[in-house]
Amino acid sequence: RVGSGGATLHVMLHLQANVSAAWASKRILLLHAGGYSERSPAHGTLGKAFGHLPLDAAGVGVPATILEAQLVYLQELPGILPP
Repeated sequence: RVGSGGATLHVMLHLQANVSAAWASKRILLLHAGGYSERSPAHGTLGKAFGHLPLDAAGVGVPATILEAQLVYLQELPGILPP
């Protein structure tokens, strides 16, 4: 198993090969959401990112997925974090 570190390296190498050095000056949000779901086997078929949560994260009246909930909470980070 390679894990999140190997996946991050793979994405960085892909960006370097396809976007050249321009990606280095950009902010890129990389969410690791794969894996074997050993602790959460109910999310194994769709993946943890698309597992449903019993909450309305976006305020639209429907249950959110884990990815949607993360995006709602993380969308303010680019304005808060330093360059």
